[in-house]
Amino acid sequence: MQVMPEPKDVIRSPDQGVGLPGPIRSAGHRRWPAPDRRGGWPDEARGGRMAGNSSTSPIDGVETIASHVTLTGAGFGHRPRHDFAARCAAAGAAGFDGVGLHAADPVFDDGDAEGLRRIRQALDTSGVRLMEIEFLIGWTGGTLEADHASIRRLLALAEAFSPHHVTAGTLDPGPVDIEGASRSLSELGFRFGEFGTRVAVEGFAWSGLGDPRRWREVVHRCPSPWVGFMIDTWHFRNGDGAEDGALDLLADRIAAVQLNDGRVVASDHMRHAREERHLPGEGVLRPRSLAHALRERGYDGPWAVESCDAWLQNAPVEEAASAAFDALTAAVG
Repeated sequence: MQVMPEPKDVIRSPDQGVGLPGPIRSAGHRRWPAPDRRGGWPDEARGGRMAGNSSTSPIDGVETIASHVTLTGAGFGHRPRHDFAARCAAAGAAGFDGVGLHAADPVFDDGDAEGLRRIRQALDTSGVRLMEIEFLIGWTGGTLEADHASIRRLLALAEAFSPHHVTAGTLDPGPVDIEGASRSLSELGFRFGEFGTRVAVEGFAWSGLGDPRRWREVVHRCPSPWVGFMIDTWHFRNGDGAEDGALDLLADRIAAVQLNDGRVVASDHMRHAREERHLPGEGVLRPRSLAHALRERGYDGPWAVESCDAWLQNAPVEEAASAAFDALTAAVG
């Protein structure tokens, strides 16, 4: 995980809510309707931001995302070998509908305003959308004081591009204040929901949300309809999701999905997750079965592929994108 630098020209406005910064509102800004709890887009969004962007997936009605690290050509927390424009071009050529972006990406090296301009240019040129942004941290202690710079940047991205979701979690192994974390998470949900963006919460095995019961309780206590679970194949199978039936414990609060593959490990989860999270079909975690179980339970949102291994880190970006797209659509189909 990269440490978020203080932006050089961050978009600022007075705080709205307890400790949560807010980006400048544009003229005519409106609120989005409550989201479809099955992970899909709000009905209004289906005729709005989805209009004119028909899926290029070979599977009817399926939208696909190349998550940030999948195409960076680098490891987690390392500077990308491929810049954002190259990743967008490769993703579009491979058939993806959208891409992901981490708030610490070098596209922001010259400041937030220039970064947003470059992002817009890359998206317009490639024809893909920004559908996933990451990573919200600093909320599990019950306050939002720890990571204002990152939150501001992510809110600016949400306002500019209305991505489907922003990922959230904690890397801290310390205890989580469940009530306080749910309160902070709800505030984030309502704020990102103003731009039609869900907050998808991840439960990493090495973190304070590593106990799946605590992960579920934090989200289930959260009143914002914009907050839900991120189902990442690797984390789910290495938690208590060995069987697909564990999805039933999440009720109707699945916000987003990232498919990948690998193996179940007994220790050193962070290293394995960051170095051996393979493309779907290259391990024993049954991502195709998981995708089928999710669809059976009504999930109709987009499908992301988030993988990071030695091959992806060294492959040309075009080859990585093509392999990732083929693996993802094979798992979902």
